[in-house]
Amino acid sequence: MAQQFWLLSRHGTRNPGTEDMITLQSLLPLIRNDVISNHKAGRGSLCKKDIKNFEEWTFRANVTDDKFLTREGYKELKGIGDRFQNRLPDLLSKPFVNSSYIVRRKCSNYNSLF
Repeated sequence: MAQQFWLLSRHGTRNPGTEDMITLQSLLPLIRNDVISNHKAGRGSLCKKDIKNFEEWTFRANVTDDKFLTREGYKELKGIGDRFQNRLPDLLSKPFVNSSYIVRRKCSNYNSLF
């Protein structure tokens, strides 16, 4: 029976860095306005629901949450964990809490591998 397994993985989807978040905070509303203006001028073919979504959209990210795991990133990592638990039920039989398993990580710059 397996007693451990190794996983080479990247982190889940994260927010951009602070500088990029600040840029996006000012740039994305301008792009949204351009999309809406072009649609109203007959340029483009978005459905009414998409236009309504654009009109109601606001930038809600906190620019100080740079590089934090996003909701989608959490779902990605949870899905990976669930799949491993299904594939290795004898090894990963306990529900996950921080004290259930020993997890070690090695941080390295991906680009330094090549």
